[in-house]
Amino acid sequence: MRPVGALVFGHIGDKWGRKTTFFLVLVIMGVATVVMGSLPTYAQAGVLSTIGLFITRLIQGFSIGGEIGGMATYIVENAPAGKRAYYTSIASGMITAGLFLATLTIYST
Repeated sequence: MRPVGALVFGHIGDKWGRKTTFFLVLVIMGVATVVMGSLPTYAQAGVLSTIGLFITRLIQGFSIGGEIGGMATYIVENAPAGKRAYYTSIASGMITAGLFLATLTIYST
């Protein structure tokens, strides 16, 4: 879903602006995450809980597809002329840092 999200939100970003689109993908990601946390367990709802989890993960993937590309473009467009690559590299590096910290959290439990 990430490539589909990148295509859809790239088009929306060109039409409505990067800031509006970035806000939209953050709201979609937040709603999908709250819904995921509110899903019943398999013991309570059976296969419907699995389908709900699958759908919310698809929505999150769709959202992150627009979020990553929009974030990089927004930073490049708004960073000072001499610091564009530096600012973009920090943002891209934070994605990797988040994955690394999540992995550490999983292994520490």
